[in-house]
Amino acid sequence: MSELPYAEKLVGQVVREALDVKVHSSIPAVPVYPLVIIKRFGGVPAVRARLDSPELQFDCYADTKTEAFRLASSVRKAVHEAEGTYVEQGEDHCWITSVADSGGPQHVPDGANPPKDRYILSLRVDVHQ
Repeated sequence: MSELPYAEKLVGQVVREALDVKVHSSIPAVPVYPLVIIKRFGGVPAVRARLDSPELQFDCYADTKTEAFRLASSVRKAVHEAEGTYVEQGEDHCWITSVADSGGPQHVPDGANPPKDRYILSLRVDVHQ
C-alpha cells in the first residue's frame, strides 16, 4: 500500500503561491497577518491510500472582518482553480482531481490578544499520487 499524499502541505503550497500569503498548520509563535491556517479534520482514503478525499479547514485571519472575508474568498477561489493540476514540493506530490465546498465561509472572530478577525471555510479536496 502506498502512502497518502500530504494534502495539507500541497494545498497549502497552492494557496501560498496563488495569494502570496503566509500559510501554516498552526498559528506561529510570532504571527504575521494576513495568515491562513490549514488543517485536515476529516476525510477517508478512497482507494488503498492512493486516492484521498480529505476535508480541509482554512482559518483565514486578518486585521478586519472585510479583509478576513476577502482572504477566505480568495483561498476558496485559488483551491478551486487548482483542480486538475499537479503539485510537487520536495518529496511530496499529488494531482488535485476535484474540489468541493463543504462549509463556510463563516465569521468566527478569534479572541487572541490582540483580537483578530477570522473566517473559516472547509473544502473537500480529492488528491491522488
